[in-house]
Amino acid sequence: MACFLAVPGAGQGTLRWRGGAMKTPVVTGGGRGLGRVTAGKFARAGHRVVLVARTQAAAEVAAAEIRAGNAVASVEPRAVDLASLASVRAFAPVIVDDLGRIEVLFNIAGVLQTSPSRRVTAEGFEETLAVNALAPFLLTRLLLPALERSDVGRVVNVSSRLHLPGSRGKPVGFALQAQCVAGHRAASSGPSLCQRHHDGPPAPPRLGTLTVRPLLLSAL
Repeated sequence: MACFLAVPGAGQGTLRWRGGAMKTPVVTGGGRGLGRVTAGKFARAGHRVVLVARTQAAAEVAAAEIRAGNAVASVEPRAVDLASLASVRAFAPVIVDDLGRIEVLFNIAGVLQTSPSRRVTAEGFEETLAVNALAPFLLTRLLLPALERSDVGRVVNVSSRLHLPGSRGKPVGFALQAQCVAGHRAASSGPSLCQRHHDGPPAPPRLGTLTVRPLLLSAL
């Protein structure tokens, strides 16, 4: 399985995968939060970032903010509504056709439903399940042709701790980030702070997957 690395020299924004520099990351949830920060870090490091938000307006605002801090940053705003599998099916082929090849897909977008009533999508799925599980799975599956064209294709699924009692509104435990990154540099085979994903069928050739908590991204 692949391992995501934070290379020393973070002051220069050098972010790499095993096997070479990353070129085209696609980042969902790019309108705000972790997705927005992740897109900004990779754009500042000189990569071509496809920033994906729920609406085109939100994506363009986030992209403009990133460019404001770095005039040469390459950020392409795109929109997909992950609460709609039809939207995902329409979005993915356009990305494959436009980009041809993707080095990494960051599945970061997610929701925490606090409504007192059950919310269901137009396709009949509970909203949290649709946005946090079904849509990322479908998007990954539909983007496989572009990911498989890369020699270093990666899928990074970012989890959350907001489901834990009392966690909402509290900062992520960034004090653990050094241990987390060190664990990945050592390519530890066992589950630890950042859980590798080994479930399901083997990944296609040259395509690795990784599931991490937000604290790993904060270290990059």
